[in-house]
Amino acid sequence: MSSNSFRRRNAEPTSPRPSSPAPASRDWATLPRDIILHIFLKLGPCYEIMRGAERTCKAWRRAALEEPVLWRRVEMDTPTLLLAGVRSAAGRRAMARAAVDRAADECEAFSACWDDVHYLAKSVCLNPEFI
Repeated sequence: MSSNSFRRRNAEPTSPRPSSPAPASRDWATLPRDIILHIFLKLGPCYEIMRGAERTCKAWRRAALEEPVLWRRVEMDTPTLLLAGVRSAAGRRAMARAAVDRAADECEAFSACWDDVHYLAKSVCLNPEFI
């Protein structure tokens, strides 16, 4: 064994390289509404917004509650929600109904259990614009 390889293995650790400065912190609540909506639309199924993104801060929750465009496609089928951790039927039903309400009569596609489809039909039929 050469003395050079012995020295390399048993050498004192070198001091770490100076790290780059930490990035400046960002206040996600100050993002413009259109950027927040773009983020939400990239998430996919609306339960991702309800169970995650809207819980980020007040500004993100407000955007989730006030923007019907986010709720045009409501995908709340039972297998998907079970995989997402929503175990109770009452919880799944509440989420689907909240999504329909948030759509503010702009819902274009809906996927959920039968009870929720009935709720959607009732909300459309009670809308004077559709009578």
